[in-house]
Parts: sequence; C-alpha cells; structure tokens
Amino acid sequence: METTLTELRGKAEQGDLISQLMMGTLYCQGKGVQQSDEEAVKWFRLAADQGNSFAQGMLGIAYTKGQGVVQDDTEAVIWHGLAARQGDASSQMSLGLAYARGKGVEQDLTEAIIWIGRAAEQGYAMAQYNLGKAYAEGKGVGQDIAQAYVWYSLAISQEIEPAAKKRTELQKTMTTEQIRKAERLLLKHVKRLASKTQSAA
Repeated sequence: METTLTELRGKAEQGDLISQLMMGTLYCQGKGVQQSDEEAVKWFRLAADQGNSFAQGMLGIAYTKGQGVVQDDTEAVIWHGLAARQGDASSQMSLGLAYARGKGVEQDLTEAIIWIGRAAEQGYAMAQYNLGKAYAEGKGVGQDIAQAYVWYSLAISQEIEPAAKKRTELQKTMTTEQIRKAERLLLKHVKRLASKTQSAA
C-alpha cells in the first residue's frame, strides 16, 4: 500500500484529478492513511479547483460541518452552488436547504424549492420527501395535495420512513377521487423517472 500511496500522492501533486479525488477520499475515510479532515479538504480543494462537482460538494459539506476548515455557511453555499449547477443532486439538496433556512444566503423559499425539486427529479430520496412536505404545506410553492402525495410516495419507495407517516396523514384529508388522481400522477412520474434513468445509463 505504501508504494501505491506514494505513487498516488505523486500523481495527485502533479495535478491528476482522479488521484486528487482518491487522496481526498482516503483521508476522509482514514483508509490506508491516518484520518485527517484537513488533508481531505486539501486534496478535494485541488480537485474542486479543476471543476469536479463531487469535490466541490465535499467542500460544501466540509464548510457546513466545519470539518477540516472553519465552519462557514457562506462558503458552503458557494461550493454547493458550483456542484449543484453541474447537476450534483446532493449539493442541489444542500443548496435548497440553505435557501430554505437562510443559512449562508438570504432566505428564499421559492429558490429553495427550485433546487430541492431538481434533486428530487434525479431521484434523491430526502429531496423527494422535502418536496412532498413543501407541496403539502404550500411553502415556497402553491399547495398541491396530489403533488405532495406523489413525492411522499416516491420517497417511501426509497424507505424514507417519515414520508409514510406524512402520506397517511394526507390520505385522511383526501377524497377517493383525489387519491385516484394522485395515483395516476404518480404513475406518470415513475415512468418519467424510469426513462430518465435509462437514458442516462
């Protein structure tokens, strides 16, 4: 492992993106090296500066949690924003939550739903749950019980337990016709998401 690690470090220092990502991940997880958030951040920053969305997202997490860097919500938003605009679902979700909570950026519920919605459309389970909640409560988006039912259902399919409780509560307020309409809408969403997954494969 020592020789391999030395070779990997050498490539990373020469600017090899994959090697930088691997070094960051090794230090993040403490595999083959002593775990170090500071070292992980160092390597992820080099990869992020090359435009890698995964590394940018990892820096966003680091700044959110204050791991290996001084905690800084504004800096977290900057890095998550870069990754989110490249289509990183996890960062889209994090950016959406930042807008929802007004952390590191001015609170904007409409903007929050845009980013959470993008993550949900990519199949990100917690984003689907949060989008369902937004539709149910009419926060950042017009209240829409059918849409809430759809997104809760999609989250349930990925074993997000709170979504099951929320959908049950929702069903108690819905007529049979409303549930049927929501089920039809759900089927359309499932087909669309499936076709997106196939085309991306």
